[in-house]
Amino acid sequence: MALTRNRLRLFFRYRLYYPLLARLPSRLAYRIATVWGVRAALRHPARLEGACADLGRVLTGLSPERRRSLVLSQQGMLAREVLDVYRLCWMRADNVHRYIRLEGVEHLERAVASGRPVIFYSAHFGRLIMPAMALGALGTRTSCLTADISGPHLPPEERHFLAFKLRQMQRLMGGEMIQKSDSLRRLYRVLNRREILIVIVDAPPGRNEAAQEFPFLGGTARLAIGTVRLAQRTGALLVPYFALEEGAGRLGGRVLPAIDPAGQDEDTLLRRVFEPVEEQIRSHPEQWWLWQSLKAFWRPASTAHGN
Repeated sequence: MALTRNRLRLFFRYRLYYPLLARLPSRLAYRIATVWGVRAALRHPARLEGACADLGRVLTGLSPERRRSLVLSQQGMLAREVLDVYRLCWMRADNVHRYIRLEGVEHLERAVASGRPVIFYSAHFGRLIMPAMALGALGTRTSCLTADISGPHLPPEERHFLAFKLRQMQRLMGGEMIQKSDSLRRLYRVLNRREILIVIVDAPPGRNEAAQEFPFLGGTARLAIGTVRLAQRTGALLVPYFALEEGAGRLGGRVLPAIDPAGQDEDTLLRRVFEPVEEQIRSHPEQWWLWQSLKAFWRPASTAHGN
């Protein structure tokens, strides 16, 4: 019975609620999505309090009320991110500015103009697909490494939504959607063609992924290092980007200067790749997706050192 209720809930969410919500005027639609996300979080108090506790382990000194406010804000943002997927069908070159304001695109353009392959990377931060969607609508072709959506661990309605999301993304991006379960040769082919590959670097490592522990957020994280090794082997420039909500419904896409892997050992390059990620998380903790799964890959300093 619980399984049936969950499937009905997911069916309502992805087949009815969000598709209908996307047809409302955008400001109203995003307000309703925000309320939906916050109320959904409040229905799971144990999960909410766990995320608040883990946020407090990283950002010490915050009051319980402030931690709760940040996590609820995060949940509202994640609901807005889902709504984005259903609104992508209306994105075009002449209306991109209604969705997102891009800045720093010259850093990506300079990296592409160098003639070297480019890894355009971000983290589970903000409404993360939107900068790439805007670039695609404006004519910049990109490919993307995505999570595996074919496994049996996903409920059917969740898989249906993710497949729909990837189709919407590919339509705008124009490149390949490469799942982690696919052959790694596909990643090398994209980079060997001197194209742009988008990667999210802060996902907890899968069973067969190369991973490494390193200092992160005042403790120790164990995360996949395939992106760093891929850049070193192909000579790809690493260009960070972030999707930042800026208040009053505005969304900004910020592209940062490229990181050149040449002459850097793996540890140094790993730290450089994650420096802007940590900076954004500390500056805007309510926009990082992973507080609810922090325990899977991060330990505080006292634990990391065996104290």
